[in-house]
Amino acid sequence: MRFLQCSIVERYRFCVFTGYRFLTISTQKSVTDSTSGSNVTNLNVKDPLKVKKPKNATTKAKKQSVPEEFFTPPDLSDAQEKSVVLRKPIPKNFIRETLLPHLEHNVAYNCMKFPPDVVLQIGIAYSKLPHFIRQRSIEDALVEAFRFRMTDYSAPDCIQLLNTCLTLQGLRCLAVYDDIVTRLEVPYIFNSINSLNRLGICSSVSRILKHSQMITDSDITTSTEYTNGENSDNNPNSNTETSGNPGEKPENLSERNFVKLNMYNDNYNDKYHVSLIRPWSYIVKGYRDRKIASLVERLLNFCEERILPQLEYDLKSFDADELTDLLGVLAQRSERDGATLDFPIISILMSNIIRLYPSTSLLNSLSNLSSLCRLRIRHDKFLSLVLEDLRNPLKVTNIYHKHLSRCVWSLARFDLLNDVLSDLMPHISRNVPKFEPSCFARLAQVSRFYTFKDEKTHKEFNNQLMKITLFLLTKLDAFSPKELTFFIAGLFCMRLLPDEKTFTARTPSEIKPKFEKDERYLTKANKSSNSLIVLSKVLEALRRLDSEFDLLEIERLISTTRSFEEYEYLLQKFPESWANIINPPEDMN
Repeated sequence: MRFLQCSIVERYRFCVFTGYRFLTISTQKSVTDSTSGSNVTNLNVKDPLKVKKPKNATTKAKKQSVPEEFFTPPDLSDAQEKSVVLRKPIPKNFIRETLLPHLEHNVAYNCMKFPPDVVLQIGIAYSKLPHFIRQRSIEDALVEAFRFRMTDYSAPDCIQLLNTCLTLQGLRCLAVYDDIVTRLEVPYIFNSINSLNRLGICSSVSRILKHSQMITDSDITTSTEYTNGENSDNNPNSNTETSGNPGEKPENLSERNFVKLNMYNDNYNDKYHVSLIRPWSYIVKGYRDRKIASLVERLLNFCEERILPQLEYDLKSFDADELTDLLGVLAQRSERDGATLDFPIISILMSNIIRLYPSTSLLNSLSNLSSLCRLRIRHDKFLSLVLEDLRNPLKVTNIYHKHLSRCVWSLARFDLLNDVLSDLMPHISRNVPKFEPSCFARLAQVSRFYTFKDEKTHKEFNNQLMKITLFLLTKLDAFSPKELTFFIAGLFCMRLLPDEKTFTARTPSEIKPKFEKDERYLTKANKSSNSLIVLSKVLEALRRLDSEFDLLEIERLISTTRSFEEYEYLLQKFPESWANIINPPEDMN
């Protein structure tokens, strides 16, 4: 009875599940009516499961119910074609004229409503904009939002705030730095600071010190000269030499041999070993503004009492590789940001590097040597250990060619190359076919500007560089724009290109180094050349790579060419598409 009450779909599912077939009630009724009560088993009744539906029956039914006009594509009239709206491209001034004003309006009036992490990200992004685009009101609003949300920031956020606030507004609002230090002094925040965070705090403090009192090497030289001049005026018997031109600027440290300056000489020893923070205190002791002096004093006390001692303890657990990486990061930062007041951090790093030197590989030692050269710091004890390793043939046997060229360049900057050049010359000769254009540029710079101990050593060094030149000429077709720029700079330093008189007179100089019998990496035809052939190949490579040079590489090559007066005429031989970069057109105004 319940089966008869089920729907047709439920009956069908039940029968399929049980394996039985059935006749619907309507089918049985129709059969009974047609046979007038005859036996149903003898009737030829088709099973509903075996009844095949005709093909396209559904499609025909749909077509009969839907008009034929529905299946035909509509024809677009002229009026409809004209009504199509095309998307216009974004104008070039959209960011500066539309997007930035809209964002600045929201930041200026709604930044207090933003979450703290969003405010921090907006501040970081806004600080990366050029200074002529940023608005002072927006910067002040962001700084006030930082102060308003200060209780929500963690230790890494506070360290990021130090850099962001200094980039945004400098020392215009000193209260934000006091708030950051107060936040860092909270016990649970201070306990979450790791060693990398401490390095970041010290680096940020050094930037603040440099910004507060722009102390440069030239300023130190000026104060020293002023003191000597004052003493000479007071002492009539003084033999101090003074400059004849009172308006002449003091010589910048970068324009003379900076490696002669030893940070660890007697002038610094007493101050440096009293306290880790003493170099900073020595520099900033003469502030005139009381507010800035108070802020700097608080930052120095915070670093001296709480940051640097813990940092010194943490760095003792670092291995040689990690210390090398940290010193390299500081060197890179000094070149990028001009940070020159990281004395305490470098002192701690160097003490640990010296402690671990017996277990340090030569690769890490050469990397530390290069980092100290970039930092312009001379550490005599470390340099003596490196020179001792370079004299050991067992350690220098398989030295990598890139590390070898960088080592030669760094030792030349420290005026120590003559001590180990005789030990390194066999390795330079062996790596001639492996040197790349960047290595060639470094070695060529050493050949031009370094004073060798005798002329014979200098000629032998130049002979190896001419071999490198001839070998690189065979690979000139595969150079990238950056490699070609390095190669041209090396040719300038080596004077292997003709000057203007030689180019006009067509009297090239010959490039024919002396090869040994076992040096077979060049064919006989490629073992000699002249300056005109080299110049023609270089100019051909410049024309071939014209489309691959970007603006920065073009400007770098042009500035390098202008630094050599004898090769300034080559600017006229550069690709024609560089004409507006070499000689910028005058402004219409």
